[in-house]
Amino acid sequence: MKFEADRDVIAEAVNFVVRLLPQRASLPILSGVLIEAKNNEITLSVFDYEVSAKSTVKANVSTEGTVLVLGKLLSEIINKLPKDQVSFDLVDNKVNVTSASAKFNLLTMPTSEYPDLPTLPETSGEVDGHVFSQAVTQVAHAASKEDVTPVLTGVLLESKNDSLNLVATDRYRVAVKSIPWKSTVTDSVLIPAKTLQEIARTFSNQGSLAVSIEKTEERQMVAFSANNKSVTSVLLKGSFPAVLSLFPENIEHEAIANVDEIEEATKRVSLVVDGDNPIRYNFGEGSATIKSITSETAQASEDVNVELIGEEIGVSLKPQFVLDGLSGMTTDHVSFGFTKNAQNPTKPGPLLFREKGDKAGEFKYLLQPNLLDEN
Repeated sequence: MKFEADRDVIAEAVNFVVRLLPQRASLPILSGVLIEAKNNEITLSVFDYEVSAKSTVKANVSTEGTVLVLGKLLSEIINKLPKDQVSFDLVDNKVNVTSASAKFNLLTMPTSEYPDLPTLPETSGEVDGHVFSQAVTQVAHAASKEDVTPVLTGVLLESKNDSLNLVATDRYRVAVKSIPWKSTVTDSVLIPAKTLQEIARTFSNQGSLAVSIEKTEERQMVAFSANNKSVTSVLLKGSFPAVLSLFPENIEHEAIANVDEIEEATKRVSLVVDGDNPIRYNFGEGSATIKSITSETAQASEDVNVELIGEEIGVSLKPQFVLDGLSGMTTDHVSFGFTKNAQNPTKPGPLLFREKGDKAGEFKYLLQPNLLDEN
């Protein structure tokens, strides 16, 4: 195998696939990047039996062939090379990588032991890559970080012809975002949140993104593709909880605040909070007081202007959960909708975050207060 390609072009392709490599590969060969050169194109691929990524770029191919080299090392080398043409030349069991006066030799791994990449299913629908990326960023915070309940570590994608709903929960909060998409398929898939976040970053600037869903006895997978790039992922198994029914139909009691002001105040007050302990939000007429309630070594409080509709109310919330909800806002103002606690009327119910303003989108974030700290 021998070929030559532009440094920036091949660097983009290498970085694309390497981002999807597993943090800890179960087998050494699964940490590699498969490079196939033919027909004046190079195809770079990775696959660990759960996630695959592939990118194809133009190149001047002198000798066709296929090699497997360590992915992260290749990425580090390519990114440090001079902005010039890069040549790859397979000699015995080494790949010589040359750019200007820089020269590297990479040992190859046996391609015969590398698994066959999955073929892409038929396209189920199309969505704008930037819109999809933003939606994933808004909801993925709410997915569980614990593997005790695997279904909660995923993001649910619900296809409903002209809309695509993204839903995530860790039992303490629920995040939902609805975006438009073109499809004739009505289906739902559960994708690992970490994988979906990487996919979203990867395709954020790729224009129209094709989404393919396949759920057969042989395999359960979803694929994303755009501009000679593709990613596949196996689906999480299990039933996702029916969390959408938790959202109230109407909100009559709410407080409206500036997103930046309440976000910065929350960050400052949380500086004196130990671990993931909550802080107190007392919503009154014209202002909300945010204060620490658990720290023994330091205290903090700050007032933020709010518009309160309804009676005064106080809730205790984990600051990081609040910040995650606020980070999903695309408007200058946020509405905090107060609900009733069905089990105990003396305690506050979940707090509903919604975008407030002319350009408010279909993003909702429902957060359960810390009831142990409620007076």
